[in-house]
Amino acid sequence: MALEKELKFPCRDASLIRQGLTRENALFLDSYFEANQVFDTPDRKLKQEDILLRLREANKNVLCLKRPPGGNHCSEVKVWEEFETDLQSPEQMRNILYGLGYVTAFCYDKFREKWSLGGCKVCLDLVPFDKFVEVEGELEDIEKCARLLGLDMETASTKTYQQLNREYRLNNGLSESDSFVFQEPERSKLIEKGGFF
Repeated sequence: MALEKELKFPCRDASLIRQGLTRENALFLDSYFEANQVFDTPDRKLKQEDILLRLREANKNVLCLKRPPGGNHCSEVKVWEEFETDLQSPEQMRNILYGLGYVTAFCYDKFREKWSLGGCKVCLDLVPFDKFVEVEGELEDIEKCARLLGLDMETASTKTYQQLNREYRLNNGLSESDSFVFQEPERSKLIEKGGFF
């Protein structure tokens, strides 16, 4: 079990963030597309308890459970208790979860470029509705990374991508939907070019 602590920042110019990462000798880790499927009970009991059960298909396939940690934790960052395991067969895991009575609550896509800087994991993320920089680490390390990369702590958010998607849809007069996926042919084109900024 690990505690995941993170903040998200709006990303207006990824090339400037990437330049900052290079200038600070950050270590490039990976770049990949991921398709996520979130499971819940038919009555959305997990959502009511702020629990996320997610199957991710990407450069490696992972089943992950995230939930609020017990005890008191810094409210200035998003904190999750996280359990995850690699999967050989996402399809078989889907069958197991369906067999246990879970259903697909929603799906979402993300393109991610991952770096390491100053004790933090820094991710440039493209989701269908916007671009973000996600910084994961201890609060003091996140604040230092933000300064180095020119990110404004005043714009930092502890919201999940699901919450940000709901806000985006509401603010743009779109119908309610928890899912946010890239549509074809855009999805295939983005995957093919292997870069998204």
